[in-house]
Amino acid sequence: TRSNIKGFSGRTSFLLSFDSTNRIKLFTKEDYLDEYISDMSSVATYAGHVGDGQQYNTQHMNQTLVLVAFE
Repeated sequence: TRSNIKGFSGRTSFLLSFDSTNRIKLFTKEDYLDEYISDMSSVATYAGHVGDGQQYNTQHMNQTLVLVAFE
């Protein structure tokens, strides 16, 4: 994900993510949450929001990430 962001944009100034609760629980269980936050912060200033998941049409999606990158 970080490589894609860096390759897509010449300079990213801010990242905003929307992670599902289940995704964060998985990262915590796998002892990866601190590394995930650090990795995202290495790309740009980073803020994350945790919610219950995202909707796609009428389907609820778990363990999803919606990421907004600002130049």
